[in-house]
Amino acid sequence: MRKKTFDQKLEKLRAQSPKMFDDKDIRINFDDFYVLDIESMANLDEFWEWLGVAMDQSRIENITEEEFEAFSGHPGGLGRERSIDTLAFYLPFHIYPTKWGVYVYAHGIDAVKKALQPFFSAEKISRSKQYDMSKRLLEEHEIFHHKTEIFVTRLETILRTPCYLDAIVPRYKQIVLTKECYEETCANSYAREILVEKSKLKTSQKAPLRKQINDFFKTMPPGYREAAGTTDSSWRSRERILLFDDYYNESAGKLNLPSTNNKFDWSITGNWDRPSRDSLAARKFILIRKNSLLGKLIPPGLCELKIGNFKRKLKKEGASLFRHGAKHDIWSLDGKITSIPRHDHADIGKGLKKKIETDLGILRPI
Repeated sequence: MRKKTFDQKLEKLRAQSPKMFDDKDIRINFDDFYVLDIESMANLDEFWEWLGVAMDQSRIENITEEEFEAFSGHPGGLGRERSIDTLAFYLPFHIYPTKWGVYVYAHGIDAVKKALQPFFSAEKISRSKQYDMSKRLLEEHEIFHHKTEIFVTRLETILRTPCYLDAIVPRYKQIVLTKECYEETCANSYAREILVEKSKLKTSQKAPLRKQINDFFKTMPPGYREAAGTTDSSWRSRERILLFDDYYNESAGKLNLPSTNNKFDWSITGNWDRPSRDSLAARKFILIRKNSLLGKLIPPGLCELKIGNFKRKLKKEGASLFRHGAKHDIWSLDGKITSIPRHDHADIGKGLKKKIETDLGILRPI
């Protein structure tokens, strides 16, 4: 028997406890954007090379403001004060049933690259790796928001009440852009440490990278900037505990349950904020606004059409959904099968489109 995917478990939980969730998918319109599914991109190095050349050609100094769009990201909407969450965002699964996931602006990646450029130049890091590391810093920050949502979901299953919608979203709105917004402090700290750990750097390069990232954090609003004062371990033993206490107390207060009084040791409970290994495997995207100068320089064939439109064309050919896979949907036609990314709002590239059509026998291989 196949193991249930995270999405299937989430669907079951949504059916069992509908009051814990909302559905605002229709409010999110990606038609004005190229939405690149990172999992389906064959060669990211080539994309980074293109992005570097395209950013040089576009010569937009203030591209963040030009392309910025409030997508109602995690968890109470985005503000216009510059932070990591104006360069990338997380749509929570509690609110967006099909479009939830991590979204990173292409120009946001370039903005982080510029912020970290003194380190990159001093250490002679290749341009493709510069972009990959910059993407990762944004991506991991948003992944921590997912980890926090997992923690709250576990609280909900124990307390049997819609904590995320009724307690956490209002609490976040109340404390965002203040020093008490521990979620943003933790998200920045977590992203920094994952980047340093996973970038395969020399030991001598790690301290300079941390310093450069902390200098970047210092330019951000309260809540975010406090991460510049954390270490690789202090945020876990201090801000992470404060975050969990704050969110538990806010949730428990709705039920008149006892407070933790900031003394509960969350470490004894294990990794309450650890998501399923496959939960975000195919939920990471890069966004490029179509009518921006950057969007007009997009390589031919990188974005052919939205996957949802492509699936509708396949249905007209007689193809149909066979089953849901761990990361992709499995489609079949006359006994032939292929895998297709499941996110209808994402774009499909020319190469992947041709492969799928060939797999199903719609295009005959030469």
